[in-house]
Amino acid sequence: MSIMTNTNSPQFNKYKFVELTDKLSPYIDDLSDHQKQIGIETLQDCCWTRSLQDLSFFWQQQYCQPEIPLTSPSILHYNIRHFYSNQVNLVEIVNTTSPTIISLNELGTVVPTKTIKQLLFSYNVYVKEGTNSHGGVVLAVDKKLKCQPISIDEPNIVAVRVIIEDQLFIVASIYSPPTETLPLKTMTTLLNESRNLILAGDFNAKHMDWKCPQVNTKGRLLSTWLNKNNLNVLNSGTKTS
Repeated sequence: MSIMTNTNSPQFNKYKFVELTDKLSPYIDDLSDHQKQIGIETLQDCCWTRSLQDLSFFWQQQYCQPEIPLTSPSILHYNIRHFYSNQVNLVEIVNTTSPTIISLNELGTVVPTKTIKQLLFSYNVYVKEGTNSHGGVVLAVDKKLKCQPISIDEPNIVAVRVIIEDQLFIVASIYSPPTETLPLKTMTTLLNESRNLILAGDFNAKHMDWKCPQVNTKGRLLSTWLNKNNLNVLNSGTKTS
């Protein structure tokens, strides 16, 4: 139970809490346990004898993120599959890991940029449309980092310039549909701008170099490009120099 205390000794109205919980129950049966917990805790906070101003201040203090130096940025890549179905999971992951850069692929539908910005309100958000039913790509950069979008005249790829410890990094989110070719030309252009290159995304490229038991044509092409440019695979979705 969330408890708020001050010199006014607020009281908890358990009768109001029971009444509101009974009204809320039919609407949260299909939600995840985490979502249910958030709903119940919110009701508990509202059942203390507090003014709306005090309650608002309490929530702001409770959910205020600590200031963390961005000397070692972390990157989250998430194939969200369908944005509206999994946006709660995205928020849970972001709140747990606090990434400085977020890459999203396979939105599943066209999502207004305004909607994504409202969800990731502490990030600068950049969106590019897709070419198939899986939707576009998203790159979100913590607002404490200096960044600038890069103009790329093709779908399924969005990139930014980011300054980290006075060094220029190029970060891109890429979705390469299974039936389309890899954007190797664009990837090379980004690499030529800075060797500090981070590519995150779903390339639909299978190869043993990144511990995939199968190999396909896109995997061979990507492996050749990585080796040619002396790039390393950090995991199945992120590449960097």
